[in-house]
Amino acid sequence: MNFLGLLMVLIGVGLLTFVPHFFAIQFFWKSVIKPISKTVKHAFIVGVAVCLVGTFYVGYQYNQAITEIQSAQISNYENLEKSFLNEKILGMHFIYHTKFCEFDGWRPPIHEPILVLGMWMNGGADPLNISLEERIELYKTHYPENKIKFDCSCAHMYASTYHNEPLLK
Repeated sequence: MNFLGLLMVLIGVGLLTFVPHFFAIQFFWKSVIKPISKTVKHAFIVGVAVCLVGTFYVGYQYNQAITEIQSAQISNYENLEKSFLNEKILGMHFIYHTKFCEFDGWRPPIHEPILVLGMWMNGGADPLNISLEERIELYKTHYPENKIKFDCSCAHMYASTYHNEPLLK
């Protein structure tokens, strides 16, 4: 995105890409380099530290969930424990959005930031290399009390396809 913004500077609209960078640099400058008081500097550092600790904790928990799912794969997922992240990982791509997909609009707009953050911290790959049909069946097996089909879809164009999808029945 930054490279594209740099190219678009030539036609005059690329500077808009760098507005968030400007605010981030200005915020850092006024909070750390030239703070109004030591309290501002300490608050900034504590806030950043809390965010980093939380990010690494989510990454660690996601890694643990991946390890557990991969070890359960050997026994055909029979000894897979129910947990928050296991449910989110099994529900990827048909319940939870994790990244841009050209088929967005087919599924409901459920976004789980912890799932996305865990993916970023662990290489961004899907830990389950199985088809959508197998994933839905696995999710139904382990979380039968959870809905897999919702009353909405993201876009009008794909709404009829989503609501009549045989996989989700």
